[in-house]
Amino acid sequence: MKKLSVILVVAAILTGSACMAIQTMNIDEQVESIKATSEKNMQMTDSSYKIHELGNRYVNNFKNCEPVHVLQSIDLFGLKFTFKFDVNGWTDNKCSYDISAKFNGVGKDINEVYDLNITDEDISKIEPRITCNFTQDELNILVDAFSEAIKKTETQEDKSKDKDKSDAKTSLSPLEQKAIGILAGSGACQVPDMATIMMQYSELMQKK
Repeated sequence: MKKLSVILVVAAILTGSACMAIQTMNIDEQVESIKATSEKNMQMTDSSYKIHELGNRYVNNFKNCEPVHVLQSIDLFGLKFTFKFDVNGWTDNKCSYDISAKFNGVGKDINEVYDLNITDEDISKIEPRITCNFTQDELNILVDAFSEAIKKTETQEDKSKDKDKSDAKTSLSPLEQKAIGILAGSGACQVPDMATIMMQYSELMQKK
């Protein structure tokens, strides 16, 4: 019995030592994991800050009409197109701003869902373009409305976490209404070749 007791004590000591070693190893791993996660979060935070800074610079360039050019390619369910945003600077005391799009292809899913037979060659013929010429006052309204809309969206997202989404307000503010008036009703923005684009679009929709 005494021998058995000694064996059990030794086994307990060995088992305890092993557990402590495992725990120590786990703690070390956890420390390394926390360290790696912290470094990753710092990198993400730094990256987010830089993206935010670039966004601020773009807004400031737009407000001051400093030339800046942004190109973005999008693939949406196989519909491939490229958006180009150009702030071209001041011309006759107005800021020249262009938005253009180039369609590069259409996926089979869109053709199947909408029962169409549009080829990449067909859709590549459509190249919509919007040209705008804003006064400084109009630029100020547009930028302020843009900033207000972003803050409103962030506020609504925060509220939706705690309350029913039905409580979120979706009405446009007076500033946002002014901005839409500038973009849609003031004559500041034009769509060159609108008739041609509408005809091309109508032809595409008829391709069965």
